Amino acid sequence: MNKRIVKYGVLIGIVVAITVFIFSNSIRSYDASRNTSDAVSEIILPNEYAANEAISLLIRKIAHLVEYAALGCAVMLVVLAFHNDAGKKVCGAGLFYVLAVAVIDEHIQSFSDRTSSTGDIILDFGGALIGFFIVKAEPAVYVLNHQVEDI
Repeated sequence: MNKRIVKYGVLIGIVVAITVFIFSNSIRSYDASRNTSDAVSEIILPNEYAANEAISLLIRKIAHLVEYAALGCAVMLVVLAFHNDAGKKVCGAGLFYVLAVAVIDEHIQSFSDRTSSTGDIILDFGGALIGFFIVKAEPAVYVLNHQVEDI
């Protein structure tokens, strides 16, 4: 099998897996989301702060940022892999993809007892941009061009 096809398949599979993870979190109710953020709070903070509503909200927002940064990293790896074949149009498609996922994510939340928020879309897109810039850093480009070719 062609190494390039395997590389594209693996990278696209990672993007799909992260997207499914994001959407699966969107389906969860407010209480389930709150319980998860409270559990994380209890792990990283002393007990007197763990149940604080503001800290729970902060943890949920950080989770948004982190999961979209992961998506941004994965999408940028796909962009870089396809860059030689498809040119700069792929970068625009990558940006559109992460923005579309953020909008769909918030729309999915409106079907549960959670609210959708334009601020979350901006936060999500910002996280994806952080992921784009992390991967665009020289060491990541080197790994993509030299190490992944050996698959």
